[in-house]
Amino acid sequence: MSDKPKSRGKAGLPGVPFEPGHDIGKETRWKPGQSGNPLGLPKEFAHVRDLARQYTGNAVRALVEITNCDGHPAQERAAKAILDRAWGTPEQTLQVTGADKGPLQIDLVRLNDEQLRLLERLIAEATGPAVADPGGDSGGEGEEEPR
Repeated sequence: MSDKPKSRGKAGLPGVPFEPGHDIGKETRWKPGQSGNPLGLPKEFAHVRDLARQYTGNAVRALVEITNCDGHPAQERAAKAILDRAWGTPEQTLQVTGADKGPLQIDLVRLNDEQLRLLERLIAEATGPAVADPGGDSGGEGEEEPR
C-alpha cells in the first residue's frame, strides 16, 4: 500500500469526482422551490438588529462629522455611505460589445432549436409581442411549428 494520500475529487470525497446526476448527498439536497432558510432569520438576530437601529441617528451624525473633516482618511467612504443609505446605491450598467468594441454579433446558424427558442423568448420579453408581417411572409423557410 502506498503512503501517498488519495486524491480528492470535486465532490471532496476521495476518488469521487463531482458529476451531474450523482447520488452523493441526494437525501440532503434542497428540492426545487424549497427554501434554504424556511424559518427566516433567528429571533436573536432580530433582537440585535433592533438594538443596532437605536443607534442609527448617532451613526449618521458620526458619518456627517467625518465627511465634514477635510483630509480625514475615511471622508469619501463616509460620504458614500450616507448617500447610499439615503438614496440607494447607483444602478450599474454593463455594456456588451463584440470584437474591437463593435456591435455584438451572434451567428444564429450555429444555435440549436432550443437556443433559438430561448433567444426568441428573451427578445419578445424585452421588446414586447412581435407585429405580424403584413405580407404574410415570416422570412423563414416553411411554416413554424406550434409551441
